[in-house]
Amino acid sequence: MTTNLVAELVLNPKPAAEETHGTMLWFNEEKDHGYISTEGGERLYVAGTGFAGGVRPKGRCAGLAVTFRVTRDGGVRQAEETTLLTDAPNQRARRRHGGTGRGRF
Repeated sequence: MTTNLVAELVLNPKPAAEETHGTMLWFNEEKDHGYISTEGGERLYVAGTGFAGGVRPKGRCAGLAVTFRVTRDGGVRQAEETTLLTDAPNQRARRRHGGTGRGRF
């Protein structure tokens, strides 16, 4: 029976997942994972290894456009082959006030 299963997988491979578009919700560089929002509103986990070419987001990445393929790992849907379509904006230095909120310098 095992050979029949192997033959079935060889003759009828699993169809490739379609490329999907979405946006980064967040990515934690230290923990090496984050979440993506699909165009349909689904929230998907993405591991650092799930980025194509090893190019992970750096800094603030919320709202960046991405493409990815949806896969299943142990029954859980997650993003793989994730590609950033836009670069993260340059971070601005925040101006710190004297604690009163009045803008003293």
